[in-house]
Amino acid sequence: MKYLLYVLFIILISNTVQAQLEKGKKLVGVQTNLVAGDSYNTGLSLSSDQYESDFGLNIVPTYGWVLAHNWIIGTQTTIGFARESHKLNGYESNYTYWDLGIAPFTRLYVDITKNNKWKAFGMAAIEIVENKVRYSIKGQNSPVSATSHTNVLGTLGGGFAYFGRTVVIDLSICNAGLRLGLYKTMP
Repeated sequence: MKYLLYVLFIILISNTVQAQLEKGKKLVGVQTNLVAGDSYNTGLSLSSDQYESDFGLNIVPTYGWVLAHNWIIGTQTTIGFARESHKLNGYESNYTYWDLGIAPFTRLYVDITKNNKWKAFGMAAIEIVENKVRYSIKGQNSPVSATSHTNVLGTLGGGFAYFGRTVVIDLSICNAGLRLGLYKTMP
């Protein structure tokens, strides 16, 4: 009897894990850039000393639909802010960055473990990005300068994901940066 309950428990858990990326489900979550890539100027950063300080935050809300087993399409929005300050020889330079982006994406997952908790994935997206930079130097007769530009970039990348009982954690890399994500699957 104990053996039968153990087998039923294992079957129930493996069906739960496999069902996380089945047709009709939704994947909802947020990512952040650990390292900024070609598309964005912002990422997670926090440092300070007597010569320089740095603060940055980049969040990427993500929503996807599972079209078929292990295949997702969706959209993500990137919102980022960063500020850097450098002091040297009586001068202080300040940089302020803003990023705003939207990207339709697709991901294809491949199960790499028997229990389907670990998956590798390939991804593609079209990033539409607005970058703004403001720059100034204190201690010098230099005006504040600002630039703004919009880019449309194709993105290819990949990563690994862990599918737990209630959440999905992934790490991905592409030309948008090195990203860490936290998601939940919804019925």
